[in-house]
Amino acid sequence: MAKKLAFMALALVGALSVWWLARGKQEQAPQPTTLAEASPAPTLAIQAGRELRSVESEPSRVPTTAKESSTAQERAEPYGTLSVELMWWDGTPAAGLPLCFYPWAERQPHQAFQQRVTDAEGRVRVERLHAGAVLVEVERMWMDGRFQLQVERGTEREERITLARNSDIVGRVRDRDGAHVAGAQLWVKQDLLSRGHAAERSQADGSFRVRSVPEGFGLLASADGAGSSETATWDAFETLDPNTRWVELRLRGESAEPKGACAISAARRWPVRGSRCAAPTTWTGARCGIGPTCWS
Repeated sequence: MAKKLAFMALALVGALSVWWLARGKQEQAPQPTTLAEASPAPTLAIQAGRELRSVESEPSRVPTTAKESSTAQERAEPYGTLSVELMWWDGTPAAGLPLCFYPWAERQPHQAFQQRVTDAEGRVRVERLHAGAVLVEVERMWMDGRFQLQVERGTEREERITLARNSDIVGRVRDRDGAHVAGAQLWVKQDLLSRGHAAERSQADGSFRVRSVPEGFGLLASADGAGSSETATWDAFETLDPNTRWVELRLRGESAEPKGACAISAARRWPVRGSRCAAPTTWTGARCGIGPTCWS
């Protein structure tokens, strides 16, 4: 009897195990879905409206790396900037002074030179000069006006220069009739045959003062419609004190009637041949050559 009960209990346990396993597989099997459940209901798409924004509000489209590479490229170029302040020996600004900059690192420095004129504070700034030695020249001062400076790649360098103390030439410009000439251009010349270098202009009363003229140099004046003066040599200057000399410059020409065709200006000179004007020769800028002019 006991053996029969054990057999029945074992059969019951086996039946329960089969039922439990079958129930687990049924729960794990995917539930079938109907077509209605599988297909979502169609929805009406809403068209997005256009948003208008100003160009200024748009963020920069240039990548940061591109900007950085551009800046790096500029720094890699062999150029720099030079700022120069020129002072006279007494500390006053050397205003209105023409300068030439010759970058010696260029293959042809005299072709790559730059010209500037100092402002009221005696300052001048030149960008994009080849790095290396640069000759700064005040042409009208000859050797006393030559300075060797350095330009550094990708940077701006500032220099202050005090010009040598030579003689100041003061005086007055008159026309051929003795009247004062305002605005006459003064030219500094190394000798009678050399070209003139523009300096100051005469005041309303014809007076002038040309600062720091090297010993041995001469002076000449010219004015529109009045021709030019003769070149006053160093020996013709009257000594007022050890650093100041005086001279009066008399313009020799005058503007003729239109039929005379002798127009005179500071930038145009008409050589004289006998009593008639020959073919015109034009000179411009600070390198203007001063020669005999047409007068009656």
